[in-house]
Amino acid sequence: MLHHRLRGVSKQKSLVYVGGANDYFYGSGAIPLSLTSLTGGVASSPAAGDVVIVAFAGRVYTDYNLGLATSGYTELADLYSPDTRDANLGVYAKVMGSTPDTSVSATNPEADKHYAIAAHVWRNTDVTSGIVTPIATATGTDTGRPNPPSVTPTVSGSVIIVVGAGTTYDDTYPDLTAPSGITLFQTNPTYGISVGIGAYVGWTSGAYDCAAFGDGSTSSNDSWCAASIILKPV
Repeated sequence: MLHHRLRGVSKQKSLVYVGGANDYFYGSGAIPLSLTSLTGGVASSPAAGDVVIVAFAGRVYTDYNLGLATSGYTELADLYSPDTRDANLGVYAKVMGSTPDTSVSATNPEADKHYAIAAHVWRNTDVTSGIVTPIATATGTDTGRPNPPSVTPTVSGSVIIVVGAGTTYDDTYPDLTAPSGITLFQTNPTYGISVGIGAYVGWTSGAYDCAAFGDGSTSSNDSWCAASIILKPV
């Protein structure tokens, strides 16, 4: 099974990718994303102390504060980008307790809209100064290809998580792809919106500026939201 263990400095534990998940939905109510069938990492579900990062996106024609029904998550970003087709993106994180969550539920603000959700789970993350800090955000118009902003880690062994959501025309499903250097990519397009989350595991020094996600829409009617998150090893 593919996994990443990053060598840190002496006395540090390496960051470990536990796995990821994604889904999409249409309708009303809280829709759960399973955390017991994670893929791409070292385990199928999170353990106590693991950090779950969730990206929840919708193409909704107003600035909604998207949210999660599952308790205990910290909202890291609430982003909105208006164009002919508006993008909404919420980013959240939670440290798993002694009984880790088996799912996370997102609440859609409008019952007749489509939403996409994706998650990453990481182990050995330093959360002493916050669940995951710092986080940088960006929004844009005239394209549905998200472009996460530049960030500069300061701790050896750090991993950069990039998140993006983009809109597209009603009858298409914008399957975003990871830009060069981004791995462990989770994405799930639905009617008019797509969300993606991936990781840059090769940082050694200086600023890291992720390129725009691939595919999706290049229409001037579309919009996007994005975030870059630094995970530090304990």
